[in-house]
Amino acid sequence: MRFFSEKCGIGPWYYAERRTIEGFYFRGKNYDIEFSTAFAYNRKLQFEIIEPLNEVPSLFKEWLDRHPDGDTMVHHYAAWPIDYDAAVERVRARGFAQVQGGLSAFGAFSYFENPASPNFIIELAPMHDARKAIYDRMEEAARGWDGLDPIRMGFPRP
Repeated sequence: MRFFSEKCGIGPWYYAERRTIEGFYFRGKNYDIEFSTAFAYNRKLQFEIIEPLNEVPSLFKEWLDRHPDGDTMVHHYAAWPIDYDAAVERVRARGFAQVQGGLSAFGAFSYFENPASPNFIIELAPMHDARKAIYDRMEEAARGWDGLDPIRMGFPRP
């Protein structure tokens, strides 16, 4: 968060420590994952930082194992369709495997991996009024951000 706010001017960051995911699954097995996460915007682009806090298998842990030096590469991109179920079916029909998901504080989500290019990962999560309101507040804060108070605890309320 410091790197992105100080060096790139991206912020403010909304940070939530020690979160869990209800019904978290990875490659067909359920796990109790614990992580911290932060969100920020730069114009319309949302940035998310995910920090796994336990050794539970996940796409995040796999990525960190492949990049032990902490590269700041993009791990995945996300889309928030209104018709989540239809979007999931379209992605599956294109050959992507649904490898990770669960129910976060913002609602359901799924990660998909393309077997032909496993480094290309898509996250889908349904866009609903509460999620949109939270993301809109983060985006609005970024528009007028003066560089002060770069890390804020918790997420805005819808």
